[in-house]
Amino acid sequence: MKKRMAFVLSLLLLSLSVLGCGAKETAAPATDTPDGDVNGSAVEDVAEEPAENASVSLPLPAYKYTGDEEYLAEISDYLIDYFGKEAGLDDLDVLIPYSIIVQTDENSEDDIVVYGSFNIDGYTLRNTTLCSGPGARSYGIFHISKADGNVTITDGQFSQTYYDMQDMFSPIDGMLDKINALSDEDIEKARVQSIEEYVTSNNLGITQWQDFGRAPEAIAGATTSDEDEMYTFKSNFDYEITYDLRKITLSSIGEEGDMFGRVESGDFYSGTFMVICTSAYSDPEKAVYENNTDISPKDLEFTDTTIGSYPAKRAEWTEKTDDGSEMRYVFYGIDVKETVITVKLSTTHSEKVPEMSIEELDEFFADTLATFKYN
Repeated sequence: MKKRMAFVLSLLLLSLSVLGCGAKETAAPATDTPDGDVNGSAVEDVAEEPAENASVSLPLPAYKYTGDEEYLAEISDYLIDYFGKEAGLDDLDVLIPYSIIVQTDENSEDDIVVYGSFNIDGYTLRNTTLCSGPGARSYGIFHISKADGNVTITDGQFSQTYYDMQDMFSPIDGMLDKINALSDEDIEKARVQSIEEYVTSNNLGITQWQDFGRAPEAIAGATTSDEDEMYTFKSNFDYEITYDLRKITLSSIGEEGDMFGRVESGDFYSGTFMVICTSAYSDPEKAVYENNTDISPKDLEFTDTTIGSYPAKRAEWTEKTDDGSEMRYVFYGIDVKETVITVKLSTTHSEKVPEMSIEELDEFFADTLATFKYN
């Protein structure tokens, strides 16, 4: 059974070889395939519908636990404070914890011990969609005091590896088995419940949430308009594009470029990305080479085209790799004012990945690139 460890800020690392143009690697949120039955603390379905006249705007309210399970309010506050600072998640629009208590030992009011799965994800608001960013997954132990009449967390311990988890829980009779009995489905169910409780308890007009590379998931009882599915991203590099959240997700915002990925379905993964970068060159062809240094000038043939209302140069390239697969690319150098914006479209083709031709790759991002504007 796959298990989520602490400080798992990325299960899909976006390498510089994919990003190109010097953009920072940015963690993509993890979504595991659910399996198994619910064990430990019960996770109830959320039946509430979003309230009428709900609205949504920034800043979003901070998450507060609204359930009735003892100690989860304090644990949630602890997770927000700890991981917001420790993992740098506090620059996102909202942090939403989701935890499952497996067992509580209350032999002493000075040291109540809580065992379970303690998790948190960060989200960015895009129209009416919460788009997930980095998060932390952990199994752990909390020590809590009620000696003074107040619930106070005195210590939180988190397993960072599988071996940490074994060392942490093995000395406690039967605890490792209880922790291992938690499935990814249990944890994902707790996550969805926390998202929906956050939306309904704050009367927010948020209609869905979305993981990187996956289609949006509706909040119970909510419907997203076609207009709200179209998000206009305004880059730090003075350009903007509008993309369909049902087709494309924003992967990372780097120091020199932004990365977008294709929404995949089921277990299918095509490795299809769009990277948009700035350049110091005023010549579109030189700019493309500058941002893709593994290509020599003789490798590309450029043709004239337009992106939005701007003149551009286009080139394509196919690279065969040692494992027999192919990387297929389309490059654009867009001439805007005194600089050039480059675009790299890429997809992978192998025996395990259905073929996407250069033409299909170009066509997939065509509607989005048609909205390109430079300010």
